[in-house]
Amino acid sequence: MARERAEGSEPTEPVRFLLVEDDPDHAWLVRREFELHRADAALEHVDDAERALDRLRGAERSPDVLLVDLDLPRKSGLELLSVLRAEPRWRGIRAVVLTTSSADADRRRASALADGFVTKPVGLVEFRRVIGELVDHWVDRCRAGATVGSPT
Repeated sequence: MARERAEGSEPTEPVRFLLVEDDPDHAWLVRREFELHRADAALEHVDDAERALDRLRGAERSPDVLLVDLDLPRKSGLELLSVLRAEPRWRGIRAVVLTTSSADADRRRASALADGFVTKPVGLVEFRRVIGELVDHWVDRCRAGATVGSPT
């Protein structure tokens, strides 16, 4: 069931997520979880790192959270995160790696650039559960004003 604002509370802006994912099936599943379960979160999707950078450069307001696949065409997710962290105006964007990789080397490389690392499960039910928990966690963190670099 979608989370709604409490009765009598002031409406708030949705927490804004930018998904950088080249697999259309994975992107569809993530979008579906947002549509079904999060009225207080907005998802935008781009399919590669270059488009993500174009989106960030042209944005009036940056997303609150970036969900980034590692294996992207043209520029990897790690390259995107390196650019993101080098740019002062984007350092406050929370970034979570969302990948099929479970390799320790990928996790170590991502830890210096991302605020979280999530391996995409293979099964549909588990994938949906993990995405739901991930979104819940980051919406709550953003609402609470947690700082970048806090443990996930």
